[in-house]
Amino acid sequence: ELQFSSCVGELPVNFLQSTALRKLTFRDSASLWQSQRTFAGTPNLLELNLRGNRIEKIDPKTFQGLSRLQQLDLRDNPLAEVAPSTFTGLT
Repeated sequence: ELQFSSCVGELPVNFLQSTALRKLTFRDSASLWQSQRTFAGTPNLLELNLRGNRIEKIDPKTFQGLSRLQQLDLRDNPLAEVAPSTFTGLT
């Protein structure tokens, strides 16, 4: 499990490389979250908590490669735009 809070800035593509990581939490951060395939380096991720960030838009490829993801928490974000294909391939 890995947790971040109060982070600022955009996360780059493949910012994290870990096949062992199962749970990742980013809360109360001001990250932009617009990078494509931001989480591609964590293919075995089961839980992703992005609650309470300032996410307004999610790139359709942000979650690409997370086919094992079982739980995604996007609550408390001012989401204004989410493409229908954003969640394609998620369980």
